[in-house]
Amino acid sequence: MSNPLDSFSDDQLSDAAYSGRQGGIEVEMMRRLKLAIESQTRGIEDFNRKTGRQTTWLLRLTWAIAILTLIMAAGLGWQIYLTLGIPE
Repeated sequence: MSNPLDSFSDDQLSDAAYSGRQGGIEVEMMRRLKLAIESQTRGIEDFNRKTGRQTTWLLRLTWAIAILTLIMAAGLGWQIYLTLGIPE
């Protein structure tokens, strides 16, 4: 079922609603507003889901870098110890 008001632009709907020329204009404007809000809400939820996954990966990578840095520091300490020699 096609809505005859679908062919109207938002500006035309607004003009018609304020001049009182056509019934149901307010309902159509609210329907369009509801659809726009639902679309934006879905977009925000999708964005939050994706950023949550990215945050998880960044935390894992940060921990991996921290562990590798500690291993490198231990290796450097061992190299310095070997270079200075073991006193006998």
